[in-house]
Amino acid sequence: MTRWQCGFALLVLASLSACLAPPPRLEAPLAEAEKSSAVVVFLPQTEIGLDQVSFDGSTQSLAVDLVGGIVAGKMASNRAKAIVPYRQVLLSHNLENQLIDALREHLPLAMVQADASFKIVRNEAEWRYHLQSVVPANVLLIRARYAFEQNLEVAYVYADVDFSRYHRVPLDSEASRRLGMEATRAAKPLLLHRGSYYSQHVLQPLFDETVEGLSGFNASAEAWSMDWAEPARRAFASGMREVAELIALDSQGYLPNPTDPEELWIKAADARLGLVALWADVLMRSDDRILVKHSQSHQRYWIDPRQVKSAR
Repeated sequence: MTRWQCGFALLVLASLSACLAPPPRLEAPLAEAEKSSAVVVFLPQTEIGLDQVSFDGSTQSLAVDLVGGIVAGKMASNRAKAIVPYRQVLLSHNLENQLIDALREHLPLAMVQADASFKIVRNEAEWRYHLQSVVPANVLLIRARYAFEQNLEVAYVYADVDFSRYHRVPLDSEASRRLGMEATRAAKPLLLHRGSYYSQHVLQPLFDETVEGLSGFNASAEAWSMDWAEPARRAFASGMREVAELIALDSQGYLPNPTDPEELWIKAADARLGLVALWADVLMRSDDRILVKHSQSHQRYWIDPRQVKSAR
């Protein structure tokens, strides 16, 4: 991603999140009867993901959009070829099962029952079908992604957690248009707890200009694939554990929120915007890892010190 793209992505992120209020948090664990009986994992992918630079929603002219679309397509093709050598290795380790195992080991017992089952849904239709079978109920939904950002510099695991009280199945887009805003609001669930979490791993400093550019992703792909993709396997396994722990700890109010935190200028992968630079507040440090919070989006990130440029 060029400096212009990085700056534009940061601007978009700031504009999207500037007016966001802090998401709700559970004040105390729910009574057992109110807890969800299942953890629903929304996981469209069936193998490791590879992000693409998107130019959708920008204020660029049509001509630039068309050129950008061509570039993004070529970039995606080149990068997909770069991960071929270790794609099969990662498939054989079944990252999907590793994610479920990590979530089961660090079950967020403030929101779900100790014997909660796990259900994977791949699309909105499967998600709505599940709701039809359980409402009215409190439902825990985890939208997850494990992927490389587009330059293959960052391997990340992401989870967006939504714990809501559903009294009916929300209206789909067609029904919302037909029945209007009032009916849509009436069917909207009550959000009880929400959180967004990342675990990110790198193999080299992200602010080192010598490794950026079109040739950088090949070097990154080679580094991740060493020893039968051992660095990639280790990164995703650690990422799933860290994200699962964050979900559980945050649901119990155990994550720190310093009143006067240290601020760091970092580069981080974003599942929507690609690789972005931003200011983040330090929540804690552990060994060679740093837990930070983006003050505007309220997302929590476990990052590597090599993703940090400077402090303020």
